[in-house]
Amino acid sequence: MIKTLLIDLDGTILDKNYEYKKGLLIRFNELINKGIKIIFVTGKDFDSFLKHTPMISDAVIENGTVIYEKTNNILLMNEEWNQLISKNSNLLLRLYKHLEMLKPIWKGNSFTIKSQDIKKDIGIIKKNNLSTNVNISVNKKWIDVTPKPASKLNATRFLLRKKNSSLKDAIYIGDELTDIELLNNVGIPCTTANAHNEVKFLINKKGGRISTKKYSDGVLELIRNL
Repeated sequence: MIKTLLIDLDGTILDKNYEYKKGLLIRFNELINKGIKIIFVTGKDFDSFLKHTPMISDAVIENGTVIYEKTNNILLMNEEWNQLISKNSNLLLRLYKHLEMLKPIWKGNSFTIKSQDIKKDIGIIKKNNLSTNVNISVNKKWIDVTPKPASKLNATRFLLRKKNSSLKDAIYIGDELTDIELLNNVGIPCTTANAHNEVKFLINKKGGRISTKKYSDGVLELIRNL
């Protein structure tokens, strides 16, 4: 039985213009009334998340660096997770300062780099990285660098445990390479028609679901019968 809907934003709910079908919010509220929790899992920072999210709900943002929980319709940062991540933030800040030539963008407890040559830039990052306490992930032309144990998988598992739930009772809809680790660990992995080919390959291998439609139309198709 599915207890939690985990869902990505960019490329999943949101199309290239950051828009989504309004029917999605109606369906989300129907699922909540059925007792299904909704948690957004995204690489967005907090301001961008608030700007584009279709509703206020629990959220794992910045690729697992920060967790927010909804309390009385207000989003509050999970301090326990924040303290855990902060232990390695100084190491990350040191690396950030060594990578000025790549024009990194600092996001609070992580940073991102817009890259024209992913392989070359990752080589530069690894050459300057003197610690094993960071994660490096790629999403299209962006390279995300986060402090361990931050990841979409680890942060989501942490949040679900707090809510007495588990990944086995969850469905996750994601479309990019940064979603693969989490997709590989949930009960029902799903994606939309516009997803990265490697994501589709994993979904087929795991016996998950791929919609015939793109973006929010595809999401509506996937959650229609939950």
